[in-house]
Amino acid sequence: MESIKNYILIIAVAIIFFSTARLLLPNNSMKKYINLVFGLLLIGIVLDPITKFMLNISIDKEVNQFYDKIEKKYSSDAILDRYAKEDENLTMATFKNNLDSSIKSLLKKNFRDIDFEIDTKVQYKDKEVAIDKVTVTYYSGVVKPVEKVTIGDKKSNREVLDKEGADIEKFLCNELKVEPSKINVIKG
Repeated sequence: MESIKNYILIIAVAIIFFSTARLLLPNNSMKKYINLVFGLLLIGIVLDPITKFMLNISIDKEVNQFYDKIEKKYSSDAILDRYAKEDENLTMATFKNNLDSSIKSLLKKNFRDIDFEIDTKVQYKDKEVAIDKVTVTYYSGVVKPVEKVTIGDKKSNREVLDKEGADIEKFLCNELKVEPSKINVIKG
């Protein structure tokens, strides 16, 4: 009996509040939209106890759960994190492309008769960019005889490099200030 009394009291207070608010609002084109909103709110107030009793569902709880889902999905932190990651990936790709072209132009300036293909691997850590690996494939205009190929014999990179390759590797070590293990020079 107490719950029915509270239910009727809530509806009466809502009707009095909405009526007073409508009287205080000026007569303009917005009044019909305000009436619509007040009507929808009143319908929600009237249906809330009925849905709790009949369907065992609380409209307040459902609305709050929906709002929480939306808030999680579109919260500013999640969006900022996503955009920061996308920005970092784009920046790293741009940096890699610029580094590749800079290394290629440096090599072309110092080794005029040789063509180069550059592939770098860079990593972003602790707000700094580090060069993980630089792979340089060079093509000189001089055709040399094919060396004997032995399968299963592993040679280190140092043994395979000819004078041009060694000069390229040494030049890159000095220019990029990286250790030789991070530079891979391949004759194409």
